[in-house]
Amino acid sequence: MTSNPEPSSLPEQPEHSEAPQPPGQAPQPAGQAHQPAAAAPVLEVRLNRRWALGLAAVLALTAAGSVAGGARALFGSGDAAQAREQLAAIHGELIRIRQVLETDMEPDDEDVQVQRTARLSVSGAPILGSPNAPLTLVEFTDFQCPFCARFHSQTFPLLLKAHVDAGRLRYIALDFPLTGMHPDAFRAARASHCGEEQGRYWEVHAKLYGQRGQLGRSAILAAVGGLGLDKARFTACLDSDAQDSRIEKSVSQGRSIGVTGTPTFILGRTQGATVVGRVIVGAQPFEVFDEAINSLLQRS
Repeated sequence: MTSNPEPSSLPEQPEHSEAPQPPGQAPQPAGQAHQPAAAAPVLEVRLNRRWALGLAAVLALTAAGSVAGGARALFGSGDAAQAREQLAAIHGELIRIRQVLETDMEPDDEDVQVQRTARLSVSGAPILGSPNAPLTLVEFTDFQCPFCARFHSQTFPLLLKAHVDAGRLRYIALDFPLTGMHPDAFRAARASHCGEEQGRYWEVHAKLYGQRGQLGRSAILAAVGGLGLDKARFTACLDSDAQDSRIEKSVSQGRSIGVTGTPTFILGRTQGATVVGRVIVGAQPFEVFDEAINSLLQRS
């Protein structure tokens, strides 16, 4: 995918892996991940944690299935009150399954690891930092993803201070809403671009992450209320599909380079409207980004 790929030494830690879709559309299978010619797979594979997580999910599903059987029996007997209690129990089991899968979706260093590089066009994307910075960090992000939120609360401020404000790095956010898991993520992506229409993209971006996943329509409008936006214009934009094609283009672009979850980053040298660099998957700590940035700067 790139003519001069950078060898990568960074671990990837996949987060969510749902295929994003606009609201109201049925989920579609994710496209095949592109593997650049220079990609070098890491030979060590450890699956202990995934096996444990899978077993927990199977046990929870089995419990839910037994409750469902009881509910069917109760329906047959006509005891509606007890049937409702059984169905509520089923619902509770399913919620617990989702919580287990989502909160433990972030693997540790012992999970499957793949190293790769990518080439990405960032033409027209909002830029934070100097447009002429020698390096660019692109994040495929989901405003309702807890790992993206963690990156923005813990790592992002350190990157701003150490590298973006110093003119060494520019940061670009691209949309990758995981609507299968996060029903409000697509709306939040819309909101960011509705803010961009009024010159407030980064202010809205920060407010959305400050919501900690609470991104319903009314919550978004309340969150951005103090930014000095034209409220009627912003609300009309949020309620329309005017920004959807842009979001869908970003999702398609991510899929084309193998993005399947969030956050996923591309860190590389700035080449006009193109970034060529290594892929970093997961809410890595500041030290991982800092080491990679300094390594690239030393080679420049």
